[in-house]
Amino acid sequence: MKRFIFILFIALLPNIPCLAQEMMGVPFFKNFSAREYNAHNRNFDVLCTDQGFTFVANFEGLLIHDNVVWRVVHTPGISRVTDLSMDKDGKVWFSGINVKGCVESIYGDSIQIRYVQSDKDVNGVMRKKQQEKNSIVDRWNNIEVRNRLKISDDRTLLATATAGVIAINAKGEKVWEVNETDGLCSNSINKLAYDGKGSVWGVTDNGLFRISVSEVYSHFDEHEGLDGQVTCIEMVEGKLFVGTLKGLFLLEDGHFVKVEGIYQSCWHLAETVRKNVIAATSEGVFTYGHSSHRLSNKMSLSILVENDDTFLSGEMDGIYRRGYDGFEEKVDDISYTVLLSRDKHGGIWALTLGGEYYYMAPKAKHFNRQKAGPLSLLFEYEDYLGRHWHSREDGKGLMADNMKKEFAAWFEPFANYNIQAMLINNGIAWVGGNFGLIRINLQLSEKTEPILPEIYLRTFDLKGQKLDITVTTDKHDPLGKTRYSYRLHTDDAWSAWDEDEDIHFQNLAYGRYQLTVRCIDAYGQISETGERFFKIPYPIYMRWYALLLYLVIIGLLVVSWLKYRTRQLQLRQLQLEAIVNERTQELRLAQKKLVRKEKEATVGKLTKGLIDRILNPMNYINNFSHLTLGLTKDLKDNLNDDEEKMTPDIYDDCMDVVDMMKTNLEKIEQHGLSTTRILKAMEEMLKERSAKVEAIDIGNLCQQSIEMLNNYYKEDIEKLHIQVEWEKPEQSITIEANAELLNKSIMSMIANSIYAIKKKYERQQYQPILRLNITQEGAHHLIILYDNGIGIEKTIIGNIFDPFFTTKTTAEAAGVGLYLSQQIIQDFGGNITVKSEKDQYTEFTIIL
Repeated sequence: MKRFIFILFIALLPNIPCLAQEMMGVPFFKNFSAREYNAHNRNFDVLCTDQGFTFVANFEGLLIHDNVVWRVVHTPGISRVTDLSMDKDGKVWFSGINVKGCVESIYGDSIQIRYVQSDKDVNGVMRKKQQEKNSIVDRWNNIEVRNRLKISDDRTLLATATAGVIAINAKGEKVWEVNETDGLCSNSINKLAYDGKGSVWGVTDNGLFRISVSEVYSHFDEHEGLDGQVTCIEMVEGKLFVGTLKGLFLLEDGHFVKVEGIYQSCWHLAETVRKNVIAATSEGVFTYGHSSHRLSNKMSLSILVENDDTFLSGEMDGIYRRGYDGFEEKVDDISYTVLLSRDKHGGIWALTLGGEYYYMAPKAKHFNRQKAGPLSLLFEYEDYLGRHWHSREDGKGLMADNMKKEFAAWFEPFANYNIQAMLINNGIAWVGGNFGLIRINLQLSEKTEPILPEIYLRTFDLKGQKLDITVTTDKHDPLGKTRYSYRLHTDDAWSAWDEDEDIHFQNLAYGRYQLTVRCIDAYGQISETGERFFKIPYPIYMRWYALLLYLVIIGLLVVSWLKYRTRQLQLRQLQLEAIVNERTQELRLAQKKLVRKEKEATVGKLTKGLIDRILNPMNYINNFSHLTLGLTKDLKDNLNDDEEKMTPDIYDDCMDVVDMMKTNLEKIEQHGLSTTRILKAMEEMLKERSAKVEAIDIGNLCQQSIEMLNNYYKEDIEKLHIQVEWEKPEQSITIEANAELLNKSIMSMIANSIYAIKKKYERQQYQPILRLNITQEGAHHLIILYDNGIGIEKTIIGNIFDPFFTTKTTAEAAGVGLYLSQQIIQDFGGNITVKSEKDQYTEFTIIL
């Protein structure tokens, strides 16, 4: 029997590495396309230095990456670079088609290259590489190997010609591999280089890549057959099952396959007593052994296995007890139960999607509502060692209670991950979410500390009081970001952590500085600080001898100022005496002016009274002259009736007297009306124009004026075919004024325009135009009224705003319209201007 067990053990022994390999997954990596590094996609060699630089031999020349940006050095003739090496002094050498040289120095964009002509000038390592190119082809398991890179005693990476990157152990057994199936840019790898900080660079004919070779982490995603967001994980009989929003998947030979028949969203997985997996899905409960079998058709969100025959299922309308043989029993009407858990006493807790807690005691038949419970809607997990894993209160991150600092560092990269599911089995943690599935080797992480990053100051550009620096680190992890912090003096507080590698300082004060920078990697490890001393010297005008000179100058200025001040006081005294005399005279003039103003006001009141007194008799004169004109008509009719009774001479004399009387009465009436018009104009001028000022829309006001124009002058517009142009502004234009007075001014000028157009039309037929529009100049709003009438002569254009000045006859106007319009506009803080050309046009502009 012992012999049989030993033979069985020997037979199974070769399968042990394979089993480990199947569960290994794919390490994290990143591809770099030709578009990213801005050169040819074909690369031949790669080399990493201790200062964090990566050099790539490219078809277009030499690529240099400082962990911040890519830079391309185009060799003469843009010839290709095919080989790289490093001499004992750490200097990088390169060679290629008709080109050889070395990199002397790198500082930001300034790269110093020295080219050589002979192979004698090339370092020995380069010549040895060139001689070894024709050596025998290396192979591993019949796969051509172009480069072997040993990164530890038990790990060697193979750059293969057809199978991507393969990691083997000290026995030559494959541990993991990365190829095009996993998303790698190419299966044909030309060269690998280790940066000493956990990453390996690779060059291909289709771009570059960087692989994280820390085997603490590996992952599975759609390239490994795992499709959809991971929601639950379960290990049954050594088989790993993963439920996603797109079905149930089983890990086989390092690749996930979808379990046939279970294509729905899986919400919960559990292991049955019969060593099968049971899945709660959106289309019911399924069990899987060697094949899938549906146990219910209702959507299930959670499962709890009770015994060999039954399990509890949290479904939409309640919690059910179901059997593997089709048995169904409704336990309670608790809907949307997302978690079911058994406590140490055998009781069962239930948590609903709405955060309600229920508990069913051992041997009880139903659940009872509870105020609180041990379950949470946030992620929680308890492993086989009793460790409690959970997320933060915002639902992100992954941590365990009382974790050691060294162990907790490996979980810092998950700070912003939304963890949905977790399983720990045999020292391996499986973590799932919308990022896929990540495998964490807990045993390896407990024995290994993350590599401490180093920080480098790549550029330091000080111009006056402005400083621009570029910092970077020699370690970049694909799981998280590196952040940086700085301070300018040792007693300053550190700046907040930031991912920006370019740091800018503006308006630095003069003096000495000790710039200190540091970085923190994705694992929360803080690097040692990098320091740089610099000085911003004081300008000449702020140095000590300049300050001494300033003191001397200030002293001289004080003495001069005292002398000047004394003289100024004397002059000031004389000026004050003159001002007193001047003010006395001004006061006297002001008194005289005040007396004159009072007299003028009195004259104005008297004039207003006289106007009132004169208007009354003028009305009698106008009325009686008009009535007498009617009487002359009657008299003339009577004379015509008695013509036969009169001699011809008497009749003719009477008719002449009557006609003369009629003419005289018409003149009396005409001049009486003109006198009345003038008196009313004077009355209008003396009238108080204190009206209520309020916010008005001048667009609406002008629109109202146009409507009044079309109404009052309808016959003239139709008869003369006047073209009225007006377009209301789209936006409201508000000013402080009185709408009635402003509209009166606009209508007064419109009346003048109609008069000018009629006068010109009497002399010649033409196309009359009357245009009103609103524009803006700076802070002023302009109302412009244009007509192409008779215009205004240049000799009188300066007088048109004078009171009682008019080009019309006395019977037609009194000459105060434009004067009053100007006064109204000026009362609102505006003005009126005019431009005109005789017989061409007239344009009034109201400035508000």
